[in-house]
Order: sequence, then structure tokens, then C-alpha cells
Amino acid sequence: MKLKVKIVRFGSVVAVKILHQDESLRGIGEIASNKKYKICSRQIVGIFYDYLCIRGSKKSCDNNVAHYNFNNIEEAKNWIENIVELIEKINMPLTINIDDLDDDDIDVIITRD
Repeated sequence: MKLKVKIVRFGSVVAVKILHQDESLRGIGEIASNKKYKICSRQIVGIFYDYLCIRGSKKSCDNNVAHYNFNNIEEAKNWIENIVELIEKINMPLTINIDDLDDDDIDVIITRD
């Protein structure tokens, strides 16, 4: 798992703490995005209207909890839904060509924390 994030919503306020982050994601800018939202790594953990910044160049801020007060509960829920999808995209395993595997090499494992 490259990225594990705890997201808590209190009405329209969303709080985020990075529980685990692969060092390969640190400080590289945009990591994943869809049409409206993105996850990036710059300096510190932060939440903004349309993106989440994960741990970046300022390691002294790695354990900070970030929060953002959205205009309403629906905006907060929508942000969470989209960010969770992007985290799942980041954590997807590498694509493997099935034709290169023997039948004994194939296992199906589905996990979600």
C-alpha cells in the first residue's frame, strides 16, 4: 500500500491525517487526478476545495492533521468520495500480462482497509 489516509467528517468540516505514505510519493507534485479533484505532494499536508496535499518536503509537518470547512455537507461528502477513489487508484497494483503467468501463479486477493 502506497498511501493510507484517515478521513473524518464533522458536518461540513473534513479532517485528514496521513497514516502511511510511500517515500516515492514525497514532493513529486501531482500524483493522481480526475476531472475535478487531485492528490499532490508539495510541502505539507493540506486540504483544499478540490485537492489533497499529502506529506511533502517539510518532514517536520508529516504528523499534522489538516482540515477544511466546506460550504455544506454535500460538498464535503463529494470531496471525500472523490479523494477515496484517487487513493484507491494510487494503491492499485501494477498491471501484469495474464498471458505471462502460469495457472499456479494466479491468485485473486481483494482488500480494502
